[in-house]
Amino acid sequence: MYKKMVLKEIVVEGFKGFKEKRVIYLTDGKNTIIGENGEGKSSIGELICWVLTGKNLQGNTKELNVLNKDSKSVMGKIVFLDENGETHEIERKMTKTTTLKFDNKRITQKNLESLVNTDIFLLIFNPLHFLSLDAQSARKSIYTLLPNISKEDVMKRLSEKERVILAGECFDIQDTN
Repeated sequence: MYKKMVLKEIVVEGFKGFKEKRVIYLTDGKNTIIGENGEGKSSIGELICWVLTGKNLQGNTKELNVLNKDSKSVMGKIVFLDENGETHEIERKMTKTTTLKFDNKRITQKNLESLVNTDIFLLIFNPLHFLSLDAQSARKSIYTLLPNISKEDVMKRLSEKERVILAGECFDIQDTN
């Protein structure tokens, strides 16, 4: 699973207001997207979300309206650098069926989710997504964001009295009791 993704390029065609193919190059650091109402600023964020997760910004697939009214197909591609500086691309195309590619090879949605955690991405991209999660998914997402700390690291920071009390306890992140 990627811990860091630096977006370098976005390719869009037939997505919402983008009928014709357009390539958007991103620079290192922050990028500012400026435009009048209806010129596609929000659609760029929605495209990124759709390509990486197959969902809309709220995490839904049911209310997914991505096709430009004058297009027969939609395509989005994200080119990014991973935490090791290696370049990858994810492409999603939808005609009558949807195809998904990772580094120019077909991939399933399930395999993509092993590379890009959908809930974590949506929580970062749209923090309100957290409110739509059931309790178990919300807990799992929070655990994913927390650093993994060993029982030994915790015990080192406690007083002798606290260590005696907790010595026999299990430190399992899935069992928070």
